[in-house]
Amino acid sequence: MRYNPVDPVLAVTLCLLLTACLPASAESEYALWADYYAWRKVDAHAEAQQAALELVEFTRSRHGEHSAQFGKALAELGVTQVLLGQYDEAFKGLSRAELILKQQLPLYSAELLSPLTFLGSALQAVERHEEALDAFTRAQHITHRLWGAHNDTQIRIVYAKADSLQALGRLQDAEHLQHTAYQLQRTNYGVRSTEAIEASARLGNWLRSIGAYHEAIRHFHGAIDEIQGSGPDIPEAYPLLRGMAHAYRGGYRGRYARSMYQRILAMMAEHPDRFSLDERIGAYLDYGDWAMQRYHEGEAVEQYEQAWSLAEAAGPDGKRWIEYLANPQLVRFGEMAPFDVSGGNEFIAFEFNLSDDGRPRKVKVVDHGAAKRASYEARRHFPKEVRFRPPIIDGEAVPLEALTSTMYVLPAHTLLEPEPVDSPQRLTDQPAEFVTFEVGR
Repeated sequence: MRYNPVDPVLAVTLCLLLTACLPASAESEYALWADYYAWRKVDAHAEAQQAALELVEFTRSRHGEHSAQFGKALAELGVTQVLLGQYDEAFKGLSRAELILKQQLPLYSAELLSPLTFLGSALQAVERHEEALDAFTRAQHITHRLWGAHNDTQIRIVYAKADSLQALGRLQDAEHLQHTAYQLQRTNYGVRSTEAIEASARLGNWLRSIGAYHEAIRHFHGAIDEIQGSGPDIPEAYPLLRGMAHAYRGGYRGRYARSMYQRILAMMAEHPDRFSLDERIGAYLDYGDWAMQRYHEGEAVEQYEQAWSLAEAAGPDGKRWIEYLANPQLVRFGEMAPFDVSGGNEFIAFEFNLSDDGRPRKVKVVDHGAAKRASYEARRHFPKEVRFRPPIIDGEAVPLEALTSTMYVLPAHTLLEPEPVDSPQRLTDQPAEFVTFEVGR
């Protein structure tokens, strides 16, 4: 990649080499930059922000508020604010930094890329997508002028633009940019590179996210054939295999989904050293959640218990998974959801027991903001359609009593399942608010 807005190793090295031959004030400035980049290198964002604040004050006093040095320091402060989620402050600082740098630097300077891309990110975070698109487009234009239309630096900018276009409902334009980024990855890194595989998986998963399951499945088929042909599954193809499994799952092609999840587990068993603990446990949970959504409760529980065994065998590394699996997790919600899709107030709060195969038992309504008939229907559907991962204690699924869960009635014709529950906004542009349930003591 030709340009990196922050190359910490190079920046620190240059600062150290130049320090010896600089006057005291310049030496102090380079030392501040070295400190800042050192914190950024280890993702210590709060410490990097403090270092950036010191840089802003130093460059203001030494160079003035209209200097390029001050603009660069202000831009880096904005970068840390974006990374810390301080989007309003970041937007103000990055906007000011861009204005200063535009006056002090050449029109197509690479040093404008970082302020513009992070400005776009800050605007995205506060849902000002039209303005974000403008910032990203200006940044992309700089990359074209410096390195040509097919440069690799623009790839993350293209993806960011696609995200804003999707948020604005311009799906055709977003899809065009997803394909553009995909082709850029392949052109710059080769069709069998890690980058190209990740890009291919991202394109397929994006098609899934808009409900285009058949297109996603065709895309994943072609990508997998390109990577491994008719031979055995290889670890490099894991993102594609997982995406294919989820596409089958979302497209209600259950037999194929089961086969894909089983293929992934078989591949991981053959190449255990090529996968992290999180990936291996996640594969069992993916399979188990699919089985639970299809009401194959016994098959699902087997996968959850296998995940626990893997975590237990990992010793200290598996401790957080042991704790996670000890708590029930919502897997299927049927005609209700744990978040508000419609923007209305049609909620129903349930109290129930949970069996060791994830089924709600002895269900009763304890509160509701829905109409009486809707509440009655929800009470009837809840034990039939809703499923949880049961808690896994000492390697076995166990029942629980006195759980509570707040659910919302889904609007007519809203289709959210059988996508994984962690992607609730699929096929709707309404806000989603998760409501947790509590285990009684």
